[in-house]
Amino acid sequence: MPENAPETRPAGAVKTLVVEDVAFSFRWAPPGKFTMGSPETEVMRVDHETLHEVTFENGFWILATPVTQRQFMLTKKRNPAAFCSTGTYRYRVVDLDTSDFPIENVSWFDAEKFCLKMTQKLRKTKAPFYFDLPTEQEWEYACR
Repeated sequence: MPENAPETRPAGAVKTLVVEDVAFSFRWAPPGKFTMGSPETEVMRVDHETLHEVTFENGFWILATPVTQRQFMLTKKRNPAAFCSTGTYRYRVVDLDTSDFPIENVSWFDAEKFCLKMTQKLRKTKAPFYFDLPTEQEWEYACR
């Protein structure tokens, strides 16, 4: 995520960051508040989903799409995706360019490593940005 930007940006503003010729498009989530959770009457509701208000005093940038295989491969030598030319389900993607498919078949720890390595790459370029996984609150706010 790029660091906090001026709060005058409109919600959903786009910023594209290019790292080693690979583009990352981010969307701006402005400061604000929302009600997180679900009502007690909602089907399949879990006890920890109590309705509560969440406030963001600062806005944040969030990746506009899931991380792609091309983006993830900036930090790896081998593609871990099942849906790629070397993956478990390669027979389902024969003759397809899967580089813009979402990365899958990675753990939370793999995702954390990706963020750390991408941040290290950006620091070398002196870019004032960092990558991090969104919190559950940030994710839900951005989706709304």
